[in-house]
Amino acid sequence: MTPEPISCEQSLKALATLSAAELESSRALSDHAAACPDCARVAGIVLERERSLALAIDSLAPRGDPAVIAGRAAIAAQRRGTAHLVKWILFAAMAATAWFALDSTIGTHERSVAASLKTETIRFSCLTPQQAESLIEPYVRTNGHAIYFIPGIQGVTVRAMPAEIERSKTLIHEFDLQMRAEKAGSCELPPMPKP
Repeated sequence: MTPEPISCEQSLKALATLSAAELESSRALSDHAAACPDCARVAGIVLERERSLALAIDSLAPRGDPAVIAGRAAIAAQRRGTAHLVKWILFAAMAATAWFALDSTIGTHERSVAASLKTETIRFSCLTPQQAESLIEPYVRTNGHAIYFIPGIQGVTVRAMPAEIERSKTLIHEFDLQMRAEKAGSCELPPMPKP
C-alpha cells in the first residue's frame, strides 16, 4: 500500500515537528522529497543539523553524578534564600537607622523650639485686640507661635519665643501710649476678669 502523497506545506510542517528518526522512516516524506527539490534540500539540511547536534551532545563529557549535582543545586537554592532574608534584614536596619537619625536631629530641634515657647497675655487700653494682633504678627514668626484674642477684652495672648514676646510688649505699649496721647488720655484699662 502506497502512502498518500503530501504537499510542500505538509512536508515543511513534518520537518519542523518530527524527530530525525521519524523523518528518515517516513515513506510519504521521502516520496515527496524525491519529487520536490526544495523540500529535499530543506530535509537534507534538517537531518544533517540534527545529526551534528546529536554528535555534539554525545561528545560532551559527563558533568558528574546527578545526585551530587542535585545536592549542589539544593545548597545553592538554600543560600539564595538566606541571602534574600539577610538583604531584607539589612534593609530594615538601614531604614530604622535613618529614622532614628532623622528623629534625633529634626525631632530634637522641634521639641527644643516647642519647649522654649512661652505664653503671656499682654493688656492694653486704647488698641483693639485686632489692631494689636496686626501690629505684632510680623514679629512673631517662630514655628508653633500663636496669637489669641477674645473680642471685648483689651488684651492678646501670645505664644512665642521670649524675645518675640518682649518685642511684642514693647510695640503694643508704644502704640497704646501713642493712641492714648491722641485721645488725650481718655482710654481706660478695663478691670481684669476674675477667674
